[in-house]
Amino acid sequence: ECIGKGMFKMSDFFKASPIKRIAAYLIDLILLLAITAGIAVGIGSAMDYSGQMDALKAHYDRYEQKYGIELDGITQEEYQALSQKEKDNYEKAYAEMDADDEARYTLNMIVFIRLVALGVGSLVGYLILEVMLPLIFKNGQSLGKKALGLCVMHKDHVRVGVMQVILRAIVGKYFVGTLIPLALLMLPNFSIWIISGST
Repeated sequence: ECIGKGMFKMSDFFKASPIKRIAAYLIDLILLLAITAGIAVGIGSAMDYSGQMDALKAHYDRYEQKYGIELDGITQEEYQALSQKEKDNYEKAYAEMDADDEARYTLNMIVFIRLVALGVGSLVGYLILEVMLPLIFKNGQSLGKKALGLCVMHKDHVRVGVMQVILRAIVGKYFVGTLIPLALLMLPNFSIWIISGST
């Protein structure tokens, strides 16, 4: 049981069961994804994500028509099934598209918008769910933990402080747990086009 003064009743203190922890985590994750998606859609709309996707499709269409080969979304199996001539045309099309400054810029903008939208969206989600609400509840509880009667506290049973709540959410969960993995997943494609375009 969480006590508003910052301490816990020793008689009521016990470690939460794994099932409760997982359930609270899933509730918070669903809420985080919902907030992130909503913010990301808004940012994508403001940065004309759909327009950039249309422009990229136009670039693909132009080179597909020129070389008579499908470029967008081809699988490894489909590529292996191509004739040697078709493979040569595929490589030529991508090489020319890679040298196209407008096509490269469009792809980089798409990756950039995705990174910004998901990064800002998840940041807002964490600020609401893992900073604002725990500070309002005054015991480190997110909505998931609140629903299941769980608290975040020190091993000595003292309530977590304001700075610890902020650092736990922003540094631990956002930067280390979300932003860095997101960047590692998305930036390789972004970097390939920058490097190939500069050589």
